[in-house]
Amino acid sequence: MTNIFNHVDEDPSVFLKNPIYNENISKLTSLFLLFIDCMWPLCFYVAYIYCGDILKNSFNYSTEQVIHQNFYVSIAEVGSLVILSYLSYRIHPLKILKYLNFTFFAFALICPYLIFKATTPFELLLIQITIISFLILVV
Repeated sequence: MTNIFNHVDEDPSVFLKNPIYNENISKLTSLFLLFIDCMWPLCFYVAYIYCGDILKNSFNYSTEQVIHQNFYVSIAEVGSLVILSYLSYRIHPLKILKYLNFTFFAFALICPYLIFKATTPFELLLIQITIISFLILVV
């Protein structure tokens, strides 16, 4: 590859001969990659902003308490990143990704019900941590 970059100034058609440049891209794969990239903002909103609003309105949390709980969520996010990094050293990352995607899909189906039925701030904290822990995949 470095050989290609060295000769690019001489002849730009070098890229046209490269098989990666000429490979057809599946539209379905591109669509799924778009969905994966669009999941982060949605789940970030649900975990931090929407659940923070629930904490303020339903559980009468102050702004300071909401920030404090979101701090715990971010600590759990770092912890799940460390665990995922260690697991990817031991287990093939695509196997981990496959398992976590299926698990997150099942969790995403019941997540609105769980948020609606949360009776304590701790239950909401567990839901937030679960949402954010699965989102490590797409970063």
